[in-house]
Amino acid sequence: MMLGAVYARPSLALTNNRPDIPNEYQIRRDTATPTRVQLVGGGANPIRTTTANKESSANRGVGSDFKASGSDSVPLALDINPPGIRGVMSAGQWVSTGDSIGVSTVFEAGFFDIDSTISSWNISLNDASNQTLVSENRQGETQSSVTASMRVTSPLPNGIYSLRLEVWDSGGNYSASTISNLRAESALRLSGLISGPNPLNPNQSTAVIEYQLSRAADIDIKIVAMNGRMIWTDFVPAGRDGASPGFNRVSWNGRDGTGEMVANGPYLIVVTARSGSDRVSGRNRLLVIK
Repeated sequence: MMLGAVYARPSLALTNNRPDIPNEYQIRRDTATPTRVQLVGGGANPIRTTTANKESSANRGVGSDFKASGSDSVPLALDINPPGIRGVMSAGQWVSTGDSIGVSTVFEAGFFDIDSTISSWNISLNDASNQTLVSENRQGETQSSVTASMRVTSPLPNGIYSLRLEVWDSGGNYSASTISNLRAESALRLSGLISGPNPLNPNQSTAVIEYQLSRAADIDIKIVAMNGRMIWTDFVPAGRDGASPGFNRVSWNGRDGTGEMVANGPYLIVVTARSGSDRVSGRNRLLVIK
């Protein structure tokens, strides 16, 4: 298996004339002496090159640049690009710094590598003193794209937490990311209610209503005119998009319950969250100007 990636200049040709040695390639220029390179990857493995009748060897770690010996040296590069982290989701929502999380939840992270494959990963949830409460890791991955998960089964105490993501590729490269200031609360809480664009022109755009929930809850959304007339309502059951722990978003197209576009003026947005006997609500104003 060829783990190291070889990058050749456009004027170079890379051919394998040795089927008995599948990882041995010949690099040549149109007017150059052929240079044979044995490709290896991972760790501090020996790289051997042969130019004409002269052979040299060196121990190179992953990510080292190497030139074949001789007057016609050819620059080579192994896999030096670190793996990537696509992001983290919980209860179907993307998780960002400052978000609320459920006291019991599942985190899913996406890892990928463009040059080789993912070899191992680690996810850990840490408390405010940076002590690890829950962790999950995997070694021996062989895919270029991996969805990793970690389940929090025991309810978390109310408090602030951070999520640490670490990933390695088969070339030995490493990436890490931390999502901090995550808040877990057993009590139902609705916060950060905003709407926009404000003012809204329904002929040009759709209003977006955003808010945070401390845990999954049934959501009622009402848009009320200043004279008290109900303009539009929506209901989202707990656990669906718009009613999950963390960040939520619901859209409104600027029309009333009959499908007619509303008149210019200010409107009141009321979002109510219900879970068992707990009930919380938030309000926000939106101006419509066409």
